[in-house]
Amino acid sequence: MSYLVLELNGKLSKFKLGFDVTKGHVPQLLVPKDCWKAAILEEGEFGLLEEAVSPGFEYQDMEIATPDYFKANFPDLWDELSPYVKQ
Repeated sequence: MSYLVLELNGKLSKFKLGFDVTKGHVPQLLVPKDCWKAAILEEGEFGLLEEAVSPGFEYQDMEIATPDYFKANFPDLWDELSPYVKQ
């Protein structure tokens, strides 16, 4: 499984979760606050994903990605991000 992490300043980072650090894998990922993230299942039919949120998580504070937001704020990244934003 891989992750895309997008900072509000437009910096896009890619991470591959796994235990083979010699191949650039990371065994865990800390996503800073105020970042967008997308998990990408690259093979298989399903994956198991677990997240811990601190200091807490409230569903009413969650924001779902929208195409209009990303097109307006990150137009240069839209082609890369569009497969992960529900249209």
